[in-house]
Amino acid sequence: MLFAASFILYLCLALLIDSRAAPRGRFLRRPVWGHVTSVVGLSLLYAVWFAPSLRPVFASGAALISLSIVILISDYKFQNVQEPLNFMDFALIPQIWRHPMLYQAKFLRHPLFVAAVAGVLGIIFGWCQFVEPPLLAGAQYGMGAAAATALVAAVIVWSVAGPLPAKLTSGLHRRLIPVNSARTSVNSV
Repeated sequence: MLFAASFILYLCLALLIDSRAAPRGRFLRRPVWGHVTSVVGLSLLYAVWFAPSLRPVFASGAALISLSIVILISDYKFQNVQEPLNFMDFALIPQIWRHPMLYQAKFLRHPLFVAAVAGVLGIIFGWCQFVEPPLLAGAQYGMGAAAATALVAAVIVWSVAGPLPAKLTSGLHRRLIPVNSARTSVNSV
């Protein structure tokens, strides 16, 4: 019951937040498949937070905050270059850390930003420890949460650090790409 109520409230608030994103006025003119895509995407965002925590109220709040941050960044980009945030912009995340002045993100290196991130992590820890218990208890929850947390951490590290080094991927490339693939395609033409 708590899961359904928190998810429905989250979905309504997320659609309201989405309707306020720049450029304004496009929300009601979307085709039906556009609204379905929004609901599926927002449900996946909720799942990203719910899977490692198994806390529906926490997942609702965290997903709403995540959505709000992305929409604020999109609005900022729209204000500066008249273009909303799009999927390809996420490929530039590692560049933001390397060149913060270029992307107007010099705050990332400020000690207050690091303190704020540490504070948010402390709030998350406190919420999960003292406020809201998980829906499942015991070893089932621990293994699933550990696996989901490790996966999310690996994706974050990979997005910041960039692609895997060639030493790690060269063996995979040798197995997947035949040795004479260039000659085979030239001879067959």
